[in-house]
Amino acid sequence: MRSARMLFESLYGDLPKATFIYDDAMAPVWQNAAADAFETPDAIIEAEGRQALRQMRGMAVSKGDVLYSLIPQETEGGLYLAVQAERDHRQEKQATMQVLRNASAKLNGYLNRIYGTAQQIGLDSPAGAQLGKEVQHILRMSNHLYQLLDRSGIKDYVVPLHVGAYLEEFARAVAELKPEFRIKIEAVDPELYLQAMPENLDLMLAAMVSNAYRFGNGTVIFRAQREGEMVCIEVLDDGEGVADVERLFEWGYRTADKKGALGLGFSLATALKLAQLQGGTMEYQRLDGLTCFKLLLPLATVPIGTRMAEWVSEPMENSLSQLRIELSDIL
Repeated sequence: MRSARMLFESLYGDLPKATFIYDDAMAPVWQNAAADAFETPDAIIEAEGRQALRQMRGMAVSKGDVLYSLIPQETEGGLYLAVQAERDHRQEKQATMQVLRNASAKLNGYLNRIYGTAQQIGLDSPAGAQLGKEVQHILRMSNHLYQLLDRSGIKDYVVPLHVGAYLEEFARAVAELKPEFRIKIEAVDPELYLQAMPENLDLMLAAMVSNAYRFGNGTVIFRAQREGEMVCIEVLDDGEGVADVERLFEWGYRTADKKGALGLGFSLATALKLAQLQGGTMEYQRLDGLTCFKLLLPLATVPIGTRMAEWVSEPMENSLSQLRIELSDIL
């Protein structure tokens, strides 16, 4: 037990986020100094801890104004559950979100009228079919913007993520959505973990992949390595590159892709903001004749031989399930 306690001290001792450690019998093992400001989450552990540990599945549980992240891990020959607590700031956004909901409801009302016109014209006619298609696009886009505004200032689910496993799952999700789009994963350190909110990582990587899809020739390469105390994920494509690099991450800056279609003007700017909120950044460069977007996020120090849980964002089936909606609008 002493070696395990020393391990947890090295992992979480200096972390500003409150951390409680439990063994596989759900008995408390250790907690850091930051945890003194929070109640011991015994009720959460009793209700969710055993299931999370049994399935090696990370999850988040909200109770009152506190959000608990449950992160199972296997190390030193035993199973342990790390429970991280932080104040849930989502309640502070209720007024803003209510305004968004009201605006969204009104927008949907207008769109229903347009769709009614399309039905009168006839959805099987060229004009009616085009109106119906555009209404669907607007509905999806309004939902996409709503999600970005809802999440862009939140750091709630920042957890250690295994980079290799995450990129493989991301590539699989994209392949299901766009079978003609090829993703190759190269040079990824198998012991590499980063600290990120899974849903935000989905959006950041989707923004980079969407540019590779729109400006490249059908193939994108993922690379990932450690750079000091950061993890660098590179997304490379064989497109011609960016003409106006200085404006690339500017909100509202739009460029025409290889088909002449204009971009949305917010995906890269939003991705950069999300990266900065999590202590990272995004960069662009030409590398060996390829277009390269670099995402840098804080490194998660996980000792060799320690297996962290794969993250599952509740209540969705997995953290990439929403990616299908995001990419359908961005790509």
